Amino acid sequence: MPSATGGQYRRVTVSEPFRGDRKEATRHFFRLGMLLEDMQIRNLAVNTQQSYVRQVSQFARYFNQSPELLGPEQIRAYQVYLTNEKKLAAGSIIIAISALRFLYKVTLKKHWSLDDIIPAPKVGVNAF
Repeated sequence: MPSATGGQYRRVTVSEPFRGDRKEATRHFFRLGMLLEDMQIRNLAVNTQQSYVRQVSQFARYFNQSPELLGPEQIRAYQVYLTNEKKLAAGSIIIAISALRFLYKVTLKKHWSLDDIIPAPKVGVNAF
């Protein structure tokens, strides 16, 4: 979704404090428009698009930086945060990981080994 000026950048306003260290987080500039376009081109469901944008925004908010400035170390640290501090279920973590994999592979065109950098948690399966 291009901005009104025709550019590919949209502003993400962050209103929450950054981990209690600042009164308010700064604004992030990020290619959310390109992320949305990439998802629309690939015909991802609207709910998936909304979820991915939310997950990418939360990732950026956690580090108080645009995802474009973050790399594998921050992705790993965020996954540890989701697992150990937020204690999210494996399914919720998989959604965040899927969003970040899409962002870095498709939109930002990073040629990283994403399965190694962003491993998906194992989901418990009931044995019969």
